[in-house]
Amino acid sequence: MSKGSVYDNYDITEIIGEGTYSTVTVATQKRNKEKYAIKIISKEILCTKQKREMVDWEISILSKCSHPHIVDFIEYFESDEDICLVLEWIPNGDLFDRIVKGGVFTEEQARMTMKSILSAVEYLHDKSLVHRDLKPENILFNSEDGDIKLADFGLSKYYDESEGMDTETSGQCGTPMYHAPEIASKKIYRKGVDMWSAGCILYFILFGRPPFYGDDESQIYKLVSQGDWSFPEDNDQQISDEVKDIIKCLLEQDPNKRLTAKDALEHPWILGERHYSPLLHSSLPKSQSNHSISIDLSSSNGSKISISSSNSSQDLSLRSSNTNPIQIKKTSLLRSSLNTSVDLFRFANGTPPTSKS
Repeated sequence: MSKGSVYDNYDITEIIGEGTYSTVTVATQKRNKEKYAIKIISKEILCTKQKREMVDWEISILSKCSHPHIVDFIEYFESDEDICLVLEWIPNGDLFDRIVKGGVFTEEQARMTMKSILSAVEYLHDKSLVHRDLKPENILFNSEDGDIKLADFGLSKYYDESEGMDTETSGQCGTPMYHAPEIASKKIYRKGVDMWSAGCILYFILFGRPPFYGDDESQIYKLVSQGDWSFPEDNDQQISDEVKDIIKCLLEQDPNKRLTAKDALEHPWILGERHYSPLLHSSLPKSQSNHSISIDLSSSNGSKISISSSNSSQDLSLRSSNTNPIQIKKTSLLRSSLNTSVDLFRFANGTPPTSKS
């Protein structure tokens, strides 16, 4: 813990994110004038020993991680009112916002991004750490050439591969759309849950929506447990057989057959050993759900954004009053709802992770 108050050392300039348990701000270090992100956690919500230990473990894990694709932990301050984590500042937001604002990735952009994500995940797994909440919102984005940083280790956990983890003793974790079936079915799970999430992320950045989505969490859990997903039938860009193969291998229902991070990094698509071919519809099961969705939002610059979907394909297009349509697909659950679902479980029956010595 650093001495003094965070306010003695940093000038906080703006709030860039707010949640149930914390506020994230941009701040300038008074000494070197560099910008950093500061996560401020109010002690009012740390009303039990377990909740406080969860924060302590996040600090401990971050302070022990050093990887080019994991956000840098700088220092932390503690006062009677709050705990402040000072982190590397990534100015371009997260991967979710990049896809919403800029559209889906090409395969090359996706390959570079996934190579960086998988490298960070392999690093964590080699340390017997599982992230447990991999999703586009927790990947800070700088550019399409793989310059990303994995963030938010509030649900990360040390684990014993021989014993695994379960939702009763380790607590519910993550976001339903990126949950592995082992978690959705409340079975023993291991590091393979991160690999399932990686497959969902790859699908999302290529097609603009997760492979599993629905009107409520119970429907999503059912789809995940049944492995009910398919490749989009009306995708405009050509998708190679190699990228379809790695997605299938990551979204393998049997965790014992699912790719590890090391295996995924050696996959032909990640290595660039691929050829492009028209999208061929797989024989994977297809959801029979029909939905009709119409949502109006206001963007940060004041323009109106309309989101609508068709009943037949659940396709969503985002239209802004001052831009051309962004042809992507977006989940019918809004991002705020997904974040809320994580908050609901973040400290529920939370048992602090056990560190390996």
